[in-house]
Amino acid sequence: MTTIALRVIKNKTDYDAVVTRINQLFNASPGTTEGYELELLLLLVDNYQRKNLWLPDVEPVEVIKFVMTQRGLTLQDIANYLGGEDIAHQIMSGKKTLTPQMIKALSTYLHIPVEALL
Repeated sequence: MTTIALRVIKNKTDYDAVVTRINQLFNASPGTTEGYELELLLLLVDNYQRKNLWLPDVEPVEVIKFVMTQRGLTLQDIANYLGGEDIAHQIMSGKKTLTPQMIKALSTYLHIPVEALL
């Protein structure tokens, strides 16, 4: 796997490189070197997005639905990132809330700022 220098994201080029690396590390196990790197990269992306992206005050489920519609995705397309189809239905109907792991997975998969899913 490729590694990148850990530093504050200052521009779109840095951001894109970090997102690429996050995608490479997506299935890293917690507590491993790769898992720690993934956590740090997610923090860097969150920091960059908070400073550089303006987000309207919208419920996370509405953000997910909007992105799904824009990209032609179905519930089955995102179900694995939410823990299965049953949980995905519960999340999308408002019966359950997103966990930090779900937020991390959806943010990475859908390229949605973490802040929009909180």
